[in-house]
Amino acid sequence: MKKTVEFGVFDFHIAHIVQKENCSLADACKMVAACGCRWVECGFDALTAEKIKVYRDNGLQISNIYCFLNFEHDVKERICALLEMVCKAAPKFVMPIPEKDNTPALQQKILPVLIQLQKDLEQKNIQMVMEEYDGPDKTFASSDGVLAYLDAIPGLKCCFDTGNFYYNGEDAFQVFPRFADRIIHCHFKDRRLDETYAKFFGATAAGVKTAYAAIGDGILPTREIFKALLDKGYNGCIIAEFAMCHDPLMTLRQSVSTMRHWLQSH
Repeated sequence: MKKTVEFGVFDFHIAHIVQKENCSLADACKMVAACGCRWVECGFDALTAEKIKVYRDNGLQISNIYCFLNFEHDVKERICALLEMVCKAAPKFVMPIPEKDNTPALQQKILPVLIQLQKDLEQKNIQMVMEEYDGPDKTFASSDGVLAYLDAIPGLKCCFDTGNFYYNGEDAFQVFPRFADRIIHCHFKDRRLDETYAKFFGATAAGVKTAYAAIGDGILPTREIFKALLDKGYNGCIIAEFAMCHDPLMTLRQSVSTMRHWLQSH
């Protein structure tokens, strides 16, 4: 089996590296690329034409633009701006994240908008994805909730996040088979119950405090999921995530090195 998995990192980790290493954005991008990353995952609100150029000039392409949408207000203008940014950035994916969808009224507003967004993106040869999100007021903070969106929106695919299922008490490896045939993009994160790598960052729905960890050195079944992805023939991007880490560059190096070892030994 041809193994063509490629690695990337979130834009806010690059910003954290700029801060910690006291360097320019361009130099931080070069450091990230030297770790073995080719892709950068970008938040819509932080992305600019200038940043797109810096990323591209220093070895990084944009994998995905994620965009929070508040459907308690009109989102038409925001979606138009998102589509304009998509034309500039040329990402592989776009991920809409409804800030709340926990009432029938909101759900009735959300679905038609996301169905149309998927159609608009498809015309641009860009795939729309959704993930299980680890936060309150969201039906898609559970595997059932994400599957409901995948079933309701024609053409929608799954971004599988190894860390977000833990928020609602689910085991990512156990639910993986429910999504396996729909996964087209991945966020890999690991968690610990201590602050070895990072400060505590939020809590699960049950109130358990967790902190991010280098991938493979936490409590989540990241290696098992990585193997399961390869067994299914996955050949897309894997984006490393490790917010609030004490040393983001070291954590990125360790995480990518671990995943490259898993890839080579598969």
